[in-house]
Amino acid sequence: MENSLEIFFAIFWLFLPAAFANMAPVIFNCLPVLATPIDLGANLANKRILGSHKTWRGLVVAPLLAWVIIGIQSTLYPFPAGMTMIDYGKSNIGWFGLILGFGAILGDAGKSFIKRRLNIPPGGNFFIADQIDWILGALIAGSLFYSWPLEVWAIAIIMFGLLHPLANIIGYWFGLKKNKF
Repeated sequence: MENSLEIFFAIFWLFLPAAFANMAPVIFNCLPVLATPIDLGANLANKRILGSHKTWRGLVVAPLLAWVIIGIQSTLYPFPAGMTMIDYGKSNIGWFGLILGFGAILGDAGKSFIKRRLNIPPGGNFFIADQIDWILGALIAGSLFYSWPLEVWAIAIIMFGLLHPLANIIGYWFGLKKNKF
């Protein structure tokens, strides 16, 4: 990968399963199955641990959707020729997808834990953290499989941090989200 556009595309392609995992709870919100909060309503220091928006549905569906997306990517491999950062033909690629999905959803849950400590309600705005929580989780989890240079971390955080509000606006327009941000 020589030019910047190829690097941006490769990073986008690499973390696309995590991006879908991050959207999975909203996409599958119509399914009442597993809608129970992960924290089961429990409190820590008189505050909810995660809140009502972090459900078992998200924890289950997010990794599975990431697994499906990486499966699609692996069937398309070697597309896009020369613009991928990993070998999608490896036998452990499905596990990598699951790990990216878990990382994305756990990054979001970690941010929710911090929001509850700061008295920010579920769905309330926590600027910057709301945009990058899932990609940080995916980067950390993905590091179990691959070691990326610092520039990949920086580009992924900035790229997806900027794309996240756009995805929220689109979800709002389609009636999947209650607020734009």
